[in-house]
Amino acid sequence: MQNFYRTNAKYIFIRTPNRTSWSIMNLISLFTNTVLFYLFQDLETLLVGLIKGVSISLPDVQVGWTIFASQAVSSFFLLLVINLLALFIKTTYSYLIAFSLCFLSFTSTGMIYEYAPDFFPFLKWLPTSQFVLGWHDFSKIQDFQSKINISYIQGFHPAFSFVYLLIGIFILSTAFVIRTNQMDIY
Repeated sequence: MQNFYRTNAKYIFIRTPNRTSWSIMNLISLFTNTVLFYLFQDLETLLVGLIKGVSISLPDVQVGWTIFASQAVSSFFLLLVINLLALFIKTTYSYLIAFSLCFLSFTSTGMIYEYAPDFFPFLKWLPTSQFVLGWHDFSKIQDFQSKINISYIQGFHPAFSFVYLLIGIFILSTAFVIRTNQMDIY
């Protein structure tokens, strides 16, 4: 998005009376592309599973929907972080910073899990912790844990993760629009 903004800003910003609506349309386009990517990816995975003879029940569909929604929202959150950083610095550096922060967050999560369990409730507030569905409580959906054999951490629930990430997306989108409105034309 940074290259698009930097290349086309001088042509678009002088002809567009409202940069805010233009920015929002670009964010909607990014979200739509993210959803379509995961929709096709998950449908292809489902198709391969069906071809291989996997049987699917209603709880499987419910879990699949939760995984799809989580993938789309988590990826859009990460893309917003990268694109917001890219409006301030070069795209390569924004990727490096975003993925370094994710790596640091995942690493610190593992270290806290292994060596400092007293700080475990803090992990719920790290954005990357919301990306790990294996920590979420799917006990309301029958047989999920017995089929996949994963453990979950008390307090991690898909609803909390969605609310957390949607608030983050709102904050990042607002910052993105504000930054776009402050950009110089060059």
